[in-house]
Amino acid sequence: MEPATPYEGQQMWTRKRGKPEQVTLPVPAKNQFVAQLDHLAECAMSGREPIVAGEEGLRDMRLIEAIYRSAREGRAVRVAKA
Repeated sequence: MEPATPYEGQQMWTRKRGKPEQVTLPVPAKNQFVAQLDHLAECAMSGREPIVAGEEGLRDMRLIEAIYRSAREGRAVRVAKA
């Protein structure tokens, strides 16, 4: 999707019956990043564990790096399971 991080103006390409079609996604009612940061701050202040573990973010970053490497090298890149 382009652009990847803002929550408005995102465009996505799909294929229906073999024909490409551009779709504009609706704007969510609440900004997900704000809620995530608020939750993280609450956990830091209270000593609670976050709902989503840091390992999930690490896995996402490893996948993103593999995507960039694949594009740079022009080949599939395997990601080891952690």
